[in-house]
Amino acid sequence: MNYEEFKQSLLERLEENKPDNVLKFSLHTTRRTNEDSTDIITLMYSDVSNLSPIFYLKDMYAAYEQGMHEIDEYVRDIIDYVKKQQDQENYFDIADICRERAEECLKLRIYNREWNGNIERSCTHINMNDLMAVPIWETHFNGESGTITIDKGMQREILKMTDDELLSIASRNTMNEHYELKSMRESLLDCMEEYDETYMDELVPDDVMYVLSNKERCLGSTAIIVKPVLRMAKEKLGENYFVLPSSIHETILVKESKVDSPEALRQMVKEVNATCVSQKEVLGENVYRFDGRRLQICNTTKEWKQQMDNEMPMSVDRTMQRRVGL
Repeated sequence: MNYEEFKQSLLERLEENKPDNVLKFSLHTTRRTNEDSTDIITLMYSDVSNLSPIFYLKDMYAAYEQGMHEIDEYVRDIIDYVKKQQDQENYFDIADICRERAEECLKLRIYNREWNGNIERSCTHINMNDLMAVPIWETHFNGESGTITIDKGMQREILKMTDDELLSIASRNTMNEHYELKSMRESLLDCMEEYDETYMDELVPDDVMYVLSNKERCLGSTAIIVKPVLRMAKEKLGENYFVLPSSIHETILVKESKVDSPEALRQMVKEVNATCVSQKEVLGENVYRFDGRRLQICNTTKEWKQQMDNEMPMSVDRTMQRRVGL
């Protein structure tokens, strides 16, 4: 039995054996990483309680494949568990996802389109270069905050929103987040209790690299889809800059005047992704450039030159204005 058959069979047997205090078992897929989908089963109690235990299916299937458990054993264990209704720590408020709370809980998250074709197909999204911004719902369970990607089924059946409504609310909340731009040196010092200032000055010059993220440093790569934030960064840096996709949580900005070649930057991104960033948190391998108007992929010196050539008429006009005293 493959994984898809396992999921459906388990759901059907739970429905056949559900106790009196359960109205319905439901299967959901939450997507949080580049490669992993987390499938869960939740339920609705007959007392209209908003609380639902969460049962994670991939771990169950792994044990099933190894012959450690049969489906009937899982059904028996789950039914026994929900009858007791005792372990509130594993409960997730399924009523948390509703149209009335959308203004509070909807946001965008950045995914790499090439690596997340399933999300691109199943979710309403905004394309941007090789990336896409996908609506997510901020929620809380197991005592921790988390996010659930809003697929088209949840959008239509639960939130009952059009594409424009969903993206408008999520975009507005994302734009209203508090974003911070710090030099790489500042960011490192924030993480260190003790440091040698001379060594730090040599290791990380204060005017080359900057870290752009939200205040929480969680899914803060969304800063690169917020034009006012990108423009704020250009004003602070005083020039055009390159953007390195450090992770899903932050991006690194490099002043254009400090760059020798985009190829070197891209190689650095690939090396850092391979050695320093969890695979689940890798955002991408392309390098971007912001010129005050657009954020574009810029992986090569040729692309860099082409982009600068396209800006030349504006630069020439400004130079001519200065020459004639305007």
